[in-house]
Amino acid sequence: MNKRELLVRCFQPLNWLNRIIPKRKEQIFFYSNLRFADNTRALYEYMIEQGYHKRYRIVLSLNTYKEYKGKVPKGVKVIGNKLGIFYFLRSQYAFYSFGKYPIYPSKKQCVVNLWHGMPLKKIGNLEAGCEQINYNYFSYVLATSQLFAKIMPKVFGCSEEQVKLLGQPRCNALFKKGSNLRKLCHGANKMIVWLPTFRDPGDDYEQKGLFLELLENGDMELLNEYVRKLGLFILIKIHPLQKITKQYEYTYSNIVILREEEVKEISLYEILSVSDALITDYSSVYFDYLLVDRPIGFTIDDVKMYEKIRGYIFENPLNYMPGQQIHNMIELKNFIRNVSEGPDLYRSQRHKINDLVNEFQDGDFCKQVLSAFHIT
Repeated sequence: MNKRELLVRCFQPLNWLNRIIPKRKEQIFFYSNLRFADNTRALYEYMIEQGYHKRYRIVLSLNTYKEYKGKVPKGVKVIGNKLGIFYFLRSQYAFYSFGKYPIYPSKKQCVVNLWHGMPLKKIGNLEAGCEQINYNYFSYVLATSQLFAKIMPKVFGCSEEQVKLLGQPRCNALFKKGSNLRKLCHGANKMIVWLPTFRDPGDDYEQKGLFLELLENGDMELLNEYVRKLGLFILIKIHPLQKITKQYEYTYSNIVILREEEVKEISLYEILSVSDALITDYSSVYFDYLLVDRPIGFTIDDVKMYEKIRGYIFENPLNYMPGQQIHNMIELKNFIRNVSEGPDLYRSQRHKINDLVNEFQDGDFCKQVLSAFHIT
């Protein structure tokens, strides 16, 4: 019996207990076991901004709860995830993006899996070796379009009736006005945000660095000089689980590499809102970035290897990538030059894919989610 199976077995008595314990209708529970971020945090912060904590009792159950002690307004309680079990059992509403308690919701509860992005790569029951894992410990799971509404039941082993067609709370920040985050550009004319997805160093291909084959030793210095002459700035945010290699620990004049702990107080999506372009690969973030209709470059130098190791939701993922495909340094420079000089060659393709993956495009997603579950 592995650790996951043991945990599920230990929680089994709580399924019965959850059915009989009365729920506090005014209590809303947020859970995370991988930092407080993404859709969960975005929805919580919206509720605080709108004064929901004056009408509801809000409970934050976090593995990083100590960081928030004494930093929340009245009406909000912050606890660790062990104690959080008891508050979950008493809450009528519960939201999570990372992790969950293996406890089935009672009929008196509404447990919502906000997740953390619509998938391009295989996740959940579609991932090799995870086909038999039970992920369905929620009342509803979010999907941003009819396309993903058909995929999410396969991912989480749930029914189609459990899928709610809604926008993602984190995408509200893409439409935020009046942000002063352009100061991150260090005076440059334009800023490109680079968001590589996670690559496991234990995978069976040679990992030369953070960006695999695309950038060799010494290429960062050359790239920095190139963007400096163009008056651009590149902000690279590595994946929360990615360990950075030594060759990328240096500081450059026009390239900054940010680790997860360096953006705790800044929403990544607020940074994206003031960016001029995005570079990514197989990360779901680009589905969201389509909402702001700006150029996207796709580093796909290891697309076949990544398919072998992880796999994709779609048979041909390249058909869902509306932007320049980047295989090497020359193509990377071409994309950056186009961002600098202005020709937007893939706008019509972006519009087509955006309509396919984002049914809602108005930027008021937090309110939409709360209204869908009758939280007023």
